[in-house]
Amino acid sequence: MSVEKLTREKKNQAVETLVAAFYDYPVMRYLLKTTGTEYETQVHALIGFFCESRFAKEGHVMGVRNADEYVAIGLVDEAIQKPWPEKDAELARLKDIIGESAFERLDLYERVSADAEPADPHYFLGMIGVLPEYHGKGYAREILDHAKILSISDRRSAGVCLSTENPKNIALYEHFGYRTIAEMQIEDLHSWCMFLPTIGPHPKMKP
Repeated sequence: MSVEKLTREKKNQAVETLVAAFYDYPVMRYLLKTTGTEYETQVHALIGFFCESRFAKEGHVMGVRNADEYVAIGLVDEAIQKPWPEKDAELARLKDIIGESAFERLDLYERVSADAEPADPHYFLGMIGVLPEYHGKGYAREILDHAKILSISDRRSAGVCLSTENPKNIALYEHFGYRTIAEMQIEDLHSWCMFLPTIGPHPKMKP
């Protein structure tokens, strides 16, 4: 079992794994509020956007395979991100697909979540998804360990940050050294921001 850094050519495989992992996740249901084929289209577009942002900014789309199938995917931003000139155009395309209301909820979620993160440069684990039938087999550990190594290897990074909207995940992340640094109520969605320091005693928090 090892972690691969995926290229854009494998984007569709990454998207399908994450869609399966996050299909009923609270954030997806909060943002999209649709059903049936409309929801299918929108959740694929949203997760596709998240993947594309990592490819475009030279971040990390990490995958773990079982035979020829990617069963776990992690999306990671580097401590210092590259610019994304096509971002506005990609956002406009996403808005056309998910609709204005969902787009406004996405903007709110992103702003509130970003405000909870440490001020010091850090890696951000935006998504970590494992196919449901592979839960409990150590695949999430591989992604978490790799994100930690990336941060340790980068002297600019204070650690790794992530957020979760599933309270059952908190104990899992605490097991790997993460601690809750903020809790957020975003309309009817509750979120925990968690941080794993990889240098120094504490991250500097935003004012």
